Amino acid sequence: MVLCCHGHVPRSHPPRDGLYIDYAAAPWHRTYPLARFTVVPLDHALYQARQNHSTVATARSCVPFRSGKSIPCRCEARYLKGRVIGVLGFEDVVPPDQLALFPGL
Repeated sequence: MVLCCHGHVPRSHPPRDGLYIDYAAAPWHRTYPLARFTVVPLDHALYQARQNHSTVATARSCVPFRSGKSIPCRCEARYLKGRVIGVLGFEDVVPPDQLALFPGL
């Protein structure tokens, strides 16, 4: 689960603006947690939700690591009050007939 903000990215050298991860939560067994202030790439589903001010239904995307490495995942994101809330998952464990996390698609 991630909470993203848009604007000046704190602690970025050189200074830059964009969508960045403000808070991230992950299961205790994840080896590589997401770092705070990691910039989200322009082609990411989280960024698309911000650009469209909408919900991005479960889409294929990647986990954006600060190192630039990316791991394929499923992403569900929603723009809400100037921020983007997203859920990143590695496995297809949700049945296709289950209700969406963010209804109203």
